[in-house]
Amino acid sequence: TFTGLPSWAKRITVNFVGVSQSGTTQMEVRLGTSGGVVSTGYSSGASSGLSAIGSTSSTTGFRIKNNVATDDINGSMVISNQTGNVWVCSYSMTGTNGAFYIGGGSIALASALTQVQIAPNSADTFDAGSINILYE
Repeated sequence: TFTGLPSWAKRITVNFVGVSQSGTTQMEVRLGTSGGVVSTGYSSGASSGLSAIGSTSSTTGFRIKNNVATDDINGSMVISNQTGNVWVCSYSMTGTNGAFYIGGGSIALASALTQVQIAPNSADTFDAGSINILYE
């Protein structure tokens, strides 16, 4: 979880380099306010593919449809302020196995954005790679 985002930030870029999970759940990026991380109210969709294309949706976070434990993902997710406390997300990533991962979504927060959380969607843990953010 990245905390302490400044109130003037209008765009957050989340960078993934060689990120891998211990299992096959689909990680999510969640936004938060001073009241905590928000895990409801998202309108999010994601697709992935190598030899076949699959898709998923989520109301609990911006979903990244990577359900292959051995695939390390690389790429960026851009989260931009639409207006007020409404945020939109878009991403395009690739995996070391040649797969692609694309998606996007939106959420209206109750108050100002102060944090970004990246987490597996269950008991899985991160087992490789690095994640960092840039805000502007």
